[in-house]
Amino acid sequence: MSKLCLVATKFENVAQGDVSYGFRMYDEYMTAYDNLMEAPELDDLKLLEYALHTYVKGSSSDGEICGALLYLKENEEGIEINGEWYEWEQIKEMF
Repeated sequence: MSKLCLVATKFENVAQGDVSYGFRMYDEYMTAYDNLMEAPELDDLKLLEYALHTYVKGSSSDGEICGALLYLKENEEGIEINGEWYEWEQIKEMF
């Protein structure tokens, strides 16, 4: 896996005007998204906490997001969140 990125995102249905919030997660091999948040989360670590709670510790069935986050844990790798790099040491307690 290459550098994993997590980006807070506002999704807008252009035709109907509906708006939802969530995140995009990607690296050079995969891309996935979540648009189920009721409000935007701009705090980097809270966004990661939401992703972990929903996709690793929760019951969501998105295998790509769960697998990418578990890869970080298994390989003790960092993640880029909203353009800011976080080393494994900074995030390991969240896992």
